[in-house]
Amino acid sequence: MNTNKKIILVNLPQGNDYRHEDAGKSYPAPGIMVIGTILKKKGYDVSLIDGALYRDYEEKVLEKVSGDTAFIGFSAMTSQIVMAHDLAERVKAKCPGVPVIFGGVHATLYPEQTVQNSCVDIAVINEGSKTVLEIMDYIAGRKHLGDINGIAFCDKNGEVKVTPPRDLDDILDIPHFDFKLLDIERYLSAKSVYKRELDPEDTEELRVMPILTGLGCCFRCAFCINVILGRKYRLRSAESVVNEMKRLQSEYGANGFLFLDEDFCINRKRLAEFIDLVKEKGIDFSGRIWTRVSYFRQEAFRKTMRELEGIGIRSIAMGAESGSQKILDYIKKDIKLDDITFAAKELSGGKITPRFSFITGMEGEKKEDTIATYKLCRDLLAANPRVDIAGPFIFRYYPGSPIFAEMVEKYNIHIPQSIDEWRKALNDDGSLSIDSQQWTWPGFSRYSESMHDYITTYAYVLNKPFYREKTLFKILKKMILWRISCGEHLYVLDYYFFKILKKMRSLFKNLRHMTRARKEKIDENDRNNSVKVEVNAAS
Repeated sequence: MNTNKKIILVNLPQGNDYRHEDAGKSYPAPGIMVIGTILKKKGYDVSLIDGALYRDYEEKVLEKVSGDTAFIGFSAMTSQIVMAHDLAERVKAKCPGVPVIFGGVHATLYPEQTVQNSCVDIAVINEGSKTVLEIMDYIAGRKHLGDINGIAFCDKNGEVKVTPPRDLDDILDIPHFDFKLLDIERYLSAKSVYKRELDPEDTEELRVMPILTGLGCCFRCAFCINVILGRKYRLRSAESVVNEMKRLQSEYGANGFLFLDEDFCINRKRLAEFIDLVKEKGIDFSGRIWTRVSYFRQEAFRKTMRELEGIGIRSIAMGAESGSQKILDYIKKDIKLDDITFAAKELSGGKITPRFSFITGMEGEKKEDTIATYKLCRDLLAANPRVDIAGPFIFRYYPGSPIFAEMVEKYNIHIPQSIDEWRKALNDDGSLSIDSQQWTWPGFSRYSESMHDYITTYAYVLNKPFYREKTLFKILKKMILWRISCGEHLYVLDYYFFKILKKMRSLFKNLRHMTRARKEKIDENDRNNSVKVEVNAAS
């Protein structure tokens, strides 16, 4: 029987190509925050180590783990599975008896192969807020592993056992995030990755915090894992959300909120209650929500948008995905092409940043479809200086979506069966290495990378308030829009031009990283020496 109450949870960097220059600009994954909060609320001693914050997170984990550790938990996407395995292997080498638990997308998709690895004891399938408490009962000797639904493990004979699936979590049973799990000032003092959207004029000192307001999704986008996992939509009440805003403002001085919700506006009753409560409580904030472009067709919704702007919503993220109706239908987005431009038009001239995400490189996507997507981005940027473009991203074939499942069957794509196979099969960004030339048009990669670089330069550099009204930058912006318009010509030259710029930028980043790392090491040595001096003086 293990009665230890010390638990270590690890939030991993997003991929092998992750750099820590942006450390603290984004919070750990919601799933691991939920698990940590629930365990802490039950009285367990929880340490959450954020690998996206700490460059030396592996050493921090190894320093922390001991025979007193009840278990160490990793939440890993496929892009992170090799990192999770390698650290778990080091944990097992130090403390063989400490249980290692994998949760998250990869363990959910591939539970059998996850636990066939010698350094993983349990795989948690799908959502785990209830599962983790039953696992603690098992560790304490109060429950048999086979009686816990929603897990995979190997029995004494090495045979894989997968227990019956568990019902989805009830969001009413999930507490709001406990930010005492984190070195919270490191996040609050960092410049949030959402600063550009929430405060494009750069007039505020934002202290941004996330609030989980919904789980799952009720739509059917074919590139989304929610469809495979059947995660139906569940929402918190408006009162719960507003009370959490007040608490975070009172305890942490938060004035920016990310409402983590696949569609904050889907339930109009809650939306109306939220607006009324914010007005009643007099809460001053800047907020970011997710919603759908098709809603803007409704007159009542357009009125609601004006009310949301009035209470503090400053960014609305929407999935536009493509400039081709054929592709929108293929991915089952359930929107019309002109819904995108209609939404952008409705949000022009106000204080809200419309953020549209795009994807290119789908199977069946012809050259004219790809070009249409970039030209739509051009039109959106030209129409509204506040427009923010996410991407367009080249579609990366992560396991989990219906599209991926179709591609595996159609093109006979091999799914790795072990960590060693995954190690060889993943790109640095964590996507599966697949020869996309099987379905993309000749020249697709060079064209897409070139146009993406133009859009990134326009949206993230030239469109900053400081540059926006300067004549030179106005000319540069017009040149970029013209270049996107003519993007199907000379894109090979663009491609090599940006390649050179990226190499130079990478070189400067590496130099800055080395300088910063050297300074951190010197500072750490100075601190250690100071402690030694104090100890010697005291003795």
